Amino acid sequence: MNNQTILTTTNVSIPRDWNFTTTNHSPFWGAGLAIEYAINDRLTVTTELMYNKLKYTKETGIAWGTTDPSQTTDQRSHMFVNETTTANIFDVPLMVHYRGLQSTGPFSKLFVSAGVTGRATSNIKSNIVTTNPDTSTVTSTVPVKP
Repeated sequence: MNNQTILTTTNVSIPRDWNFTTTNHSPFWGAGLAIEYAINDRLTVTTELMYNKLKYTKETGIAWGTTDPSQTTDQRSHMFVNETTTANIFDVPLMVHYRGLQSTGPFSKLFVSAGVTGRATSNIKSNIVTTNPDTSTVTSTVPVKP
């Protein structure tokens, strides 16, 4: 997950602007185990179990209404949503490697590989604080959907 900012404007009867800023706080490392089994000289099967910790913050600013261009400040109504989410991610790739291009020579070490990956996300925890235009706040701990 990269850090990014997105601004979206919709033109409906009341214009709304959404400004999203997502910041990654995940560790750059993960951990895992790998098992490789050679079926024969040319065919190998590999599976892994990899663990990563996910952590990010997302700040959303929503503004609606119209503003007077002659004013130096924005007179629109604003609402802010600050989300902090953590989760555990487990990836299980299964790969098949076939080394059959050449038995000897310069291309004898090349192989063709294909596979699939399954992902499980667990222990999702979110803290979402919404600040309304009247500065009242609402806090939710309902986990976001993976």
